[in-house]
Amino acid sequence: MAGRKYVSRGATRPPSPPRSKPASGKRKATDTQPARPHKQARQGRSDVVYSDEDEDPTPETGRDSGTQSDDAEEDAELNDDLLANKGPVATLSSVILAPWRKGARQIARTRGPFLKTYIAMVAGCWNRFFPQPEDATAILKEVTDEDMEQYNSLWAELYRVIPPLNELVELEKVMKQARSDDSTKVKALILKHLPKVKDVPNVEDELPKHKCGFNNIATARLLCPASLRAHFDRSPQEFCELALAGNVQITADYFPALLYPEDGYDQSVPEENLLKSPLLAAIYRAIVMGPRTAKVSQAANTSIMRWNAGKKSIAKTYAISEACPATICYIITLCRFGIDAQVEWCDQDGEFVYETFFNNFLALFEDEEWAADVVEWYNV
Repeated sequence: MAGRKYVSRGATRPPSPPRSKPASGKRKATDTQPARPHKQARQGRSDVVYSDEDEDPTPETGRDSGTQSDDAEEDAELNDDLLANKGPVATLSSVILAPWRKGARQIARTRGPFLKTYIAMVAGCWNRFFPQPEDATAILKEVTDEDMEQYNSLWAELYRVIPPLNELVELEKVMKQARSDDSTKVKALILKHLPKVKDVPNVEDELPKHKCGFNNIATARLLCPASLRAHFDRSPQEFCELALAGNVQITADYFPALLYPEDGYDQSVPEENLLKSPLLAAIYRAIVMGPRTAKVSQAANTSIMRWNAGKKSIAKTYAISEACPATICYIITLCRFGIDAQVEWCDQDGEFVYETFFNNFLALFEDEEWAADVVEWYNV
């Protein structure tokens, strides 16, 4: 068995977006085009912790430390007003930044979980003062190590005199928390919605995560590249063993069967029925519109799906009235993770890179005709 290796030669690869659109404005998914390469953004974090109890930066000279200025009294009153009914852990900056945190959670769901806010902030600041990228590059080249030490010192001072700045930088963690919350919900729901297929053993709703993926025939059948489904069905256990041994190509360049309705894949027209899986629709509704809508059929009343009773759904919280490509790609990424064997979120599952997977499908939405059809399907 060790000598056998399945290679999905006819597997579907999401196409690379062209530098200029063809005259028709339409792009087709094909079996031969390589996927668009994507640079991996560097990881970063801040270990600076802000405390509202920082010492007063004003020198004591010429000032009575036992009295408050008018400005300080007004600040204290404002602080009391803002923190009313917020509990003992609330801070002035946390109240001010609450809408920003809410926005950060929305960005993770509507722009994708792989964007780095700190990179966006740096790029935004540079673009504000240097609209031409080459100007910013020229300035950076002139910065010496000694200059950088001074800038680092200035940044530390900004942290001290503008406390909320630290929490603004920490919005990256807020975005990750949104993804973590959503992936936890998907893990709890997705096994309940797996399609029932003849001769494929049903999966227990509470099956431990590490027993999913290619450790279970039902989940493996969905992770299998759609173009290899016939090979899988001929000998499921053997296919799983080969996949676990690394003898089957399972990468982000191939469309997993998860993305199609049962028997909905046509290798000659791979974009047909793509992303129109009832399983994806159920999880999309559960995450975006609320868990109670997961079992609502596509033909059900949309007002029931979007405004179900109980806790506010993401759709209602952020006034989302229709599906958007990035959110669809976000959900299918979480669905793929929901049935793999990784207990905790990781950017990579063997050779499968989740950021590449997300970006490949986001690129497919550049085909306006196909994109409109898929978005409309999710809206219904």
